[in-house]
Amino acid sequence: MNFIALAFMIILAVGMFYGQAQYKKKRAEWGKTVTILCGILIIITALWQNLCNLNTTNPEAIEREHAYQRAQCTYLANYIKQAYSGSGTCLVIMPPTESSASERSKEHKEMKIKALQEGLGSSITVKAVPLKNVDPSKMEEMEVTAEDYNNLMESHSDADLIIILAPLPYGDEIYKIKFFSMIVDPNDEENYIRDPQYKYPTVGILSGNMTEEVKQLFTDELISGMTCWSDKPVIDELPAPDDLAAAFEKHYLLITSGNIEKMEKSHPKVFPRKKKK
Repeated sequence: MNFIALAFMIILAVGMFYGQAQYKKKRAEWGKTVTILCGILIIITALWQNLCNLNTTNPEAIEREHAYQRAQCTYLANYIKQAYSGSGTCLVIMPPTESSASERSKEHKEMKIKALQEGLGSSITVKAVPLKNVDPSKMEEMEVTAEDYNNLMESHSDADLIIILAPLPYGDEIYKIKFFSMIVDPNDEENYIRDPQYKYPTVGILSGNMTEEVKQLFTDELISGMTCWSDKPVIDELPAPDDLAAAFEKHYLLITSGNIEKMEKSHPKVFPRKKKK
């Protein structure tokens, strides 16, 4: 990645965190808009650098990065498979699809789907669908909402295994997703419990972001496992290790409801900063 692109992404990251802080502290809607816009521009810049500018990029570095990404997909799928005992179909929720998406972008998505299938094994069938179709010229369509997820799930109501590659809604909006929602405890109005009338699916998240809301979903055991970029990655120019675990652990972390407390102690930078009392 060249210096100009890197500097641009750093500026965008600062803007994203500033907007997030303004929305959380002052409930300023413009802060939410700034956060979403900066996040989208970061993704576009990264894709442009890594996928669209291959003629000036080291092909060995690209293949090395792809090998790590495949390892991340397969490693998560391996874990999710151990926590799952259902019908045998995995719904993979892909990012919103643009009608103008390049062939290289499509190939990149197919690579991840194939790696997930490898990790799940032949007994589980992968069904990959985009969260929604978007027009990239219409900025308002780029925002991801709980309604997008709920609309998709209406057509896949029997899904009992879900792996999410798409972005998640911002803030409390995430709790409005049906498979992340809970109900008021009839015996304690200040407490929330799982809806006994709803069959919650096993859920995994690829390349997630540990926010306060996502952390709560782990506490409620509504997420089985989530991979994220490690705060202590080993970056070198060596080929990715052939061993799956070794390749995964060089770049990523797997967070589960069982190890989340340990992970927060050993990798605090991955977690949201604790509020001062």
